[in-house]
Amino acid sequence: MSRMIMNLKGLGALSIPRVFFNMQLISKLNALKKLKNYEILHIKNRLNYYNKINDFFELKKIENVEHSKLGENLLKNTSYSFDFYKVSKYFHKDLKINKFFYDCSSEFLNTITKSRPIDSKNVILKLDSRRHFCFLNDKNDFKDKVDLAVFRGACVQQNRIDFINKFKDCKRLNLGNVNKKNGGGVFKQGRAA
Repeated sequence: MSRMIMNLKGLGALSIPRVFFNMQLISKLNALKKLKNYEILHIKNRLNYYNKINDFFELKKIENVEHSKLGENLLKNTSYSFDFYKVSKYFHKDLKINKFFYDCSSEFLNTITKSRPIDSKNVILKLDSRRHFCFLNDKNDFKDKVDLAVFRGACVQQNRIDFINKFKDCKRLNLGNVNKKNGGGVFKQGRAA
């Protein structure tokens, strides 16, 4: 989906009053009562994966983490905010949250993030789905594929530049730096995928 279409859909969703979705929450929760035990178990497993917080907590401000109400900053970091709104629209706009919509390599307790370190208690959500949840209809059998890791990306951060430079001659990788300013180019080893 193009960014323009994603933004139009996101703005369209924001135009529907939140109170409409707030009223739907009760019927969605009541629908859970009609599910079979194995369906409820599946939902619990998914919830426990995304949300590792099982105890009551008091929300506190955290340094470098945005602390706001659900209804605030809806047009900031639009890809993330529109995906976040798909979940948050069912709750009252004045509820407070902590959110960190960037690559997360630290433990931010009681914070909504798009990723988290292993064994962290950050709450992860499907954010920037246009970019991170795009699945291809691949008709090739896995056994017929080349045993090769492929990377194409803008190497702006020093750690990415270092990675490309360190492994550009590795036979198991097919790397490409699309940022021409930092030694851009494609470093193909083995057979191209």
